[in-house]
Amino acid sequence: MSAFVHKTIGELIKDTSTRYPKNIALISPEFGIRQTYREFYQTCRDANKLKPKRQR
Repeated sequence: MSAFVHKTIGELIKDTSTRYPKNIALISPEFGIRQTYREFYQTCRDANKLKPKRQR
């Protein structure tokens, strides 16, 4: 049995998109979405750019 891997969701999506870029990551018939891991990773990166920065 393997040990638990400490990764964020972002790290996991990035690693998976590197290893399996052409595999299907997301299918949502209701919204007409079908994305590979490469496309899904890029969508996540784009969404991250849109979020407001935290104030300290």
